Amino acid sequence: MSILHITRDLIFQSPVTGGAAKLGVTVENASSAADVARQAQAGQFRLCLVDLDLPDLDLPALVDSLRSADAPPAAIVAYGPHVHTAKLDAARQAGCDEVLTRGQFNKHVDSVLQKYCESRQ
Repeated sequence: MSILHITRDLIFQSPVTGGAAKLGVTVENASSAADVARQAQAGQFRLCLVDLDLPDLDLPALVDSLRSADAPPAAIVAYGPHVHTAKLDAARQAGCDEVLTRGQFNKHVDSVLQKYCESRQ
């Protein structure tokens, strides 16, 4: 199993990759809806992390696509800037399992990964 991280932000890729490596889990990165569609059908992901700052993100469609994949992720966790409350609320409404501010995600990335990946590989 692995993690699908949907972001273009290189700053957030590094701690996710490092935290996943500690758990023996790989990370696949996607930076567009086309990448997500291709990777969601190609692999099985324990966890999907979604950066809400991704340009042109259609979150409801993305969540529906992930949930309807042959092997849907066990959890979808979204994160975004604390000042973008509408995006954070929209992520909750779209059905994300957990929604965090960027600060919360950055501070707790290891525990988030452990919560969804450690005992379920």
